[in-house]
Amino acid sequence: MRKITYLFCLLILLTTLSNGQSILSEKRNIAVSEFRVDYSEFYDVSEEKSRLEIYYQIFNSDLLFIRNGDKFEASYTISVSVVDKKNIPIVSKNRDKEIVVNQYSRTASRTDFRTGQINFHLSPGNYGVECYLLDNNSKKSIKKSFDITIHKFDRRNPQVSGVELVFAADSALYDSAFIKSGMTIIPNVGRIYGEDTASVFSYYFEIYKGKSDAEKVFIETRLLDGKLKTIYFDSVTADIDAPVIAQFRQVALKEFKGGEYTLDITLKGRRGKAVDNFQKKFNIYWSAEAMVLNDYKTAVRQLKYIAIPAEINAIDSISNSEQRLNAWNQFWVSHDPTPGTI
Repeated sequence: MRKITYLFCLLILLTTLSNGQSILSEKRNIAVSEFRVDYSEFYDVSEEKSRLEIYYQIFNSDLLFIRNGDKFEASYTISVSVVDKKNIPIVSKNRDKEIVVNQYSRTASRTDFRTGQINFHLSPGNYGVECYLLDNNSKKSIKKSFDITIHKFDRRNPQVSGVELVFAADSALYDSAFIKSGMTIIPNVGRIYGEDTASVFSYYFEIYKGKSDAEKVFIETRLLDGKLKTIYFDSVTADIDAPVIAQFRQVALKEFKGGEYTLDITLKGRRGKAVDNFQKKFNIYWSAEAMVLNDYKTAVRQLKYIAIPAEINAIDSISNSEQRLNAWNQFWVSHDPTPGTI
């Protein structure tokens, strides 16, 4: 029955065009956009200017695909402009891209995405950034905008760059747009972690020597929860033996609860005096399975709306992770109003 309903809906969505192509129409709500944009700031020693990195993420669900034979095709343009305080454009860049998939289900996918990066070299000051996603098939556009402050990175004390939240990192250099310090760094544009059961919080930043004569710098890193309480802390001493010191870090998220967090990086110099600081917010989101393994108490508390106390007590008393997951799955099977569904 489900297959029949799916095929019927698909038939309605496919409207044959005179050129033999089919357009998948009336299946996008542009107001519910998954289009994501983030940014960070680094110092480019060779240019002697700050490098503003704009990260963007395009989801198939934001685009209109046209059927061409046994393929489905989408085309989009990313346009990013930097404007001054009077909203006058200073510089802009465009990227034209195409997506081709061979399954209809992927045309509306909210998990199938492309990540890109556009860089600008800017002098210190205050700017506005305007990012547009133009769907070349539907001619609809989505706009994201924000204000930024570009800093000067040649002070007398060591300085910390902006922070790039990392989706994946690899020693293989397979895309020049994402290469930093001999690694391929793919940004986590949505600032969301913990969606799988073995997730880690990964991030990249740099330390700049500037005009400092210091040989070492003390780095304190904290993760603050929504109430700004420190729930993770580490400290290291780094040698300042080059103009740029790259730092790629990871923190295991096991047993971290879901919610909003703040990454806080503080540089300290002689006698432990703070000389620079940077903060960036991110979120931890657990899927149902991951929450059982990482935040079991919260998962069990959520059952109070549908479970009786005896069921909650039985599940809550289990201490083994594998047994917890089995009990959790069995609970939902037993409460399925339509047994046998998939």
